[in-house]
Amino acid sequence: MTKILFSILLPLSLFSFDKFTASKIFDKVFSGFENRSVKYVYTSISIYKETIELSSTLVLSTLDKSDIVMFDKVLDIDKTKIENKILFSTNYRGFKNHIDCVGAFYWFKGRPQIVFLRDRLKKQNIKLKPFLQKYIIDEL
Repeated sequence: MTKILFSILLPLSLFSFDKFTASKIFDKVFSGFENRSVKYVYTSISIYKETIELSSTLVLSTLDKSDIVMFDKVLDIDKTKIENKILFSTNYRGFKNHIDCVGAFYWFKGRPQIVFLRDRLKKQNIKLKPFLQKYIIDEL
């Protein structure tokens, strides 16, 4: 019985979301915008709300006061409310499908992935610090 229980729980624990690691990654990634200050983050995703609350440099905010808007697959916000805000996805599909989204952080096969699209960064006049340059891609 314990072998069956162990075989069920082990894979679940391996693929569980690590909020502490994600929080540190968001701290680092969002501090990497060279010419834009990012401190206030808006998201409607509950697990990422908890993640941002664990951050040492980021503050969970309302949409109006936010510098960056994090979303998953679909961005269900009126475009006029997100003008001049950085859009960042927590899902590759959301990043790929939303043309104003500059980057994404998501998990793939249990590992964190970070990606930025050069054309979208350029379009929004966003420059990344040197430590993030390796995550910039030219096409999807």
